Amino acid sequence: MAELKTQYAGLELENPLIVSAGPWSRDTSTISKALESGASAVVTASIVSEPSPTHCPRLFYKEYSLSNIRLYSELTLEDWKKTIGETRNNGGTIIASIMGESPSELAYLAESVESFGANAIEIGAAAPFGEGLEIKCSDPEFVFNYTEAVTTAVKIPVAVKLSATVTNPVACARAAERGGASGISGIDSVRAFAGIDIETATPYLPSLGGLSGSSVRPVSMAIISMISEAVGIPVCGIGGISRFSHAVEYFMLGAQSVQIGSSILTNGYSNIGIILEELTAWLDNHNYRSIQELKGIVSKRISPFQDLRSDPLAAEFKTDCHKSDCMHCRNACTYDAISFTEGKINLNRNMCSGCGMCINVCPEKLISMSWYQKG
Repeated sequence: MAELKTQYAGLELENPLIVSAGPWSRDTSTISKALESGASAVVTASIVSEPSPTHCPRLFYKEYSLSNIRLYSELTLEDWKKTIGETRNNGGTIIASIMGESPSELAYLAESVESFGANAIEIGAAAPFGEGLEIKCSDPEFVFNYTEAVTTAVKIPVAVKLSATVTNPVACARAAERGGASGISGIDSVRAFAGIDIETATPYLPSLGGLSGSSVRPVSMAIISMISEAVGIPVCGIGGISRFSHAVEYFMLGAQSVQIGSSILTNGYSNIGIILEELTAWLDNHNYRSIQELKGIVSKRISPFQDLRSDPLAAEFKTDCHKSDCMHCRNACTYDAISFTEGKINLNRNMCSGCGMCINVCPEKLISMSWYQKG
């Protein structure tokens, strides 16, 4: 059986699946459910000096993505002292997420959660609400100062969670490493607007908030692919993980662990065990002995845009297609290279530009791409 053990932020973990900060890790009960379902560790809901009130409604789910206007934990530090202590007494690994407006405030929170028994700390560099903190988190020196304030205040490992809006994620990741971080996670939710019920002219949520779920996964994977090559500390991928294949993608881009959050609300805590079971089976079926063998194996196949080759490729059908009720490929081809004549789909390779869209939309996977020198 493949080995799932890994490392993140100075912690030895039994498997790479961590529950991220959010309402699914807001108190003793939810944290216990996550750990009992198989998570190797849980990141608490973001702990702050002054708890914020909850708003109703604060969550909106549509098309596999979650919008929220829930900012911080509503628990006091005294509440978290009890929750973290109970979790540790039960043998759980807990990473305390902290957010603050200044380095000194972060240091105070870090010292507090360390005294409560937290195994590690995750600094939330920014949340997608308001303006000031989110803008600052794009400044590497800001990230360095915040990180160093925490790492010099505590003895337990410290990770930094990057914002999705950083203009230079590599510089910020390196700044966190320079400040003493033991790990980098990313990304936080993306600033977004949930949408409008056009029949009543009412917003689904009354404020801008954070977007998570499947729609942010491509954004997160881009950032993970960049920072995993740039730092020498473990990287943890966050964003849109609801099945084992999503975790595998992050590993192949260089992450050593992943965090799951939004999908717990739609699939339940039991999905944690399902992901781990299916991940193990997939690794075994593909003769991988551990997830470490996946780390970064796709990174070398990703090139800067300016280095891409312009190979003469064109689409071709592996076998004839006679489905007149589909037409996904024809509709997707803006070059008019695909037509339906004489009872079947026909492709004019001389007109094909090699964009690849038809391959992606074909439900039967009948189309491939191959070398073709146009005549």
